[in-house]
Amino acid sequence: MSGDHGIFESSFDCKMMSQAEIESAATSPCRFASLLKKGEVSPQATRLLQLRRNKPIVDMHLVPGGRFLLTQHGDLTINLWDLGCTPASKIPSSPIASLQRQKGIVTRAIASIQPNQEEESTFYLLLKDKHGNQNSSVTVIAVDPFSRTAVFRTLRDRACPPTSNGNNLGVSGNFCVFAIENGYTMWDYVSNVFTSWYCQAWEGGYFITVSPDCVITYDARNFCTWDVRDLPADVRNITPGSQPPNGLSPSFRFQRAHLDDEDLYIYVTHNGWPTGRAMPDVVSMFIPAAMDREWESYLDVYVVERLFGSISGRPMTVPSLKTTTTVQLEMFYDGDMNMTIPPGRFANKTFVQPYCTDDDRSVAAAVLDLTKPGSASAVELCTDASKFFSLCPMSGRLCVLDTKRTRIRVIDFVVPL
Repeated sequence: MSGDHGIFESSFDCKMMSQAEIESAATSPCRFASLLKKGEVSPQATRLLQLRRNKPIVDMHLVPGGRFLLTQHGDLTINLWDLGCTPASKIPSSPIASLQRQKGIVTRAIASIQPNQEEESTFYLLLKDKHGNQNSSVTVIAVDPFSRTAVFRTLRDRACPPTSNGNNLGVSGNFCVFAIENGYTMWDYVSNVFTSWYCQAWEGGYFITVSPDCVITYDARNFCTWDVRDLPADVRNITPGSQPPNGLSPSFRFQRAHLDDEDLYIYVTHNGWPTGRAMPDVVSMFIPAAMDREWESYLDVYVVERLFGSISGRPMTVPSLKTTTTVQLEMFYDGDMNMTIPPGRFANKTFVQPYCTDDDRSVAAAVLDLTKPGSASAVELCTDASKFFSLCPMSGRLCVLDTKRTRIRVIDFVVPL
């Protein structure tokens, strides 16, 4: 189950769990998906995580599996909490560990959480930091929840390219991609290897997914796939600002669906943490409507596919040429450029994309059965919530900060039978 859903395997301590608890954990994705599709979702267990009043939360992330929660606070502290393997687990009053603000850092954001492919008991935390001199860097932290000494261990600390300054940072697996002047740089932060290339026509935009041989970008109108295998010498590792005679063109490009010049803002989410052996890679695209517009907000979902024979007989990873499905949502754009829209994940074969409703007081989820095109619905998960929340569909667990920001409700929708 962990391998199929890309779950952090150390989320479950089978030696300490009863048979009923193990069975519940193994069947949670299927049971939660069934409840969502029936629209019969209701909290089965709720626990409270009390917070210090002088440390307001500005971000939170459940590690896939639902046991560990990362919270980021206004003073730039990052805390790691153990919520337990089951709803019966008591939440400790203090975090397992805290990562304190480092000298010279003025802002810090959690850019991504990624699994360690070599050590199952650890995962990577990637932080985007801005320093007092306005320069940005990416810090890679190896997180070991079971270590008695160094839970947070700095693996790498890399300055962002000056032309990128940390904007439009894409992370997937062991790879980061930065936009640079007239090109891109891909960084394997585990082996500390870099690959840069110059583009014939710079595309810019968001990064969707990266792999050792392929980078997919999105620029608000087009998806572009970049084949970075065997790059020609005249386009790779070019010094920013130079003008080489040639540049790399995308090997694949297509326009998104529902293209409308009046779209105010588009939110693209992609979970770099692998979806698992049995699940496809998915890109979610929110197109929220403004309060004074007549059309509704909607969600487009694209499945990232592996095509064969597309380029010189080699496989190529591309988004689907059309949306797999579209869902209309009760969600409006109110000018907040920092809307919280966490990436969606799978519960069994059902894709679950959480979001805040139009009043920012409820958490809902778009539910899509990708085996049945056109089957989509929206389900309310909880009310009286702030815009800070995190959902783990594989375990049926939701963490949501209350409106006063003084405590987190840990809600389990699936409990042992």
